[in-house]
Amino acid sequence: MNAQQYAEAKKLFETYDERVADNSLTVEAAWSAHLAEEVRIKRDDLLAASDWTMLDDAPTDKSKAAAYRQQLRDLPAQNGWPVQVMWPANPYS
Repeated sequence: MNAQQYAEAKKLFETYDERVADNSLTVEAAWSAHLAEEVRIKRDDLLAASDWTMLDDAPTDKSKAAAYRQQLRDLPAQNGWPVQVMWPANPYS
């Protein structure tokens, strides 16, 4: 986290109830939680957009679709999560 990101995160999270209720929550941890939520939203949108690939009559390779969807689900286990996310390639775009 660079100085600008730190300043933005500090400003953003100074007023959050979590900071008031839990003064052990650091700015870095709060920023990481914020980034993780943004990444999860994008990941969930990509999963929803690929739901059609799992329909019985979808003209897709089910193994490719399932692998892509599993890679999306596995994103939080990546090193560098949530700051550095390696998005899987969508085989249908």
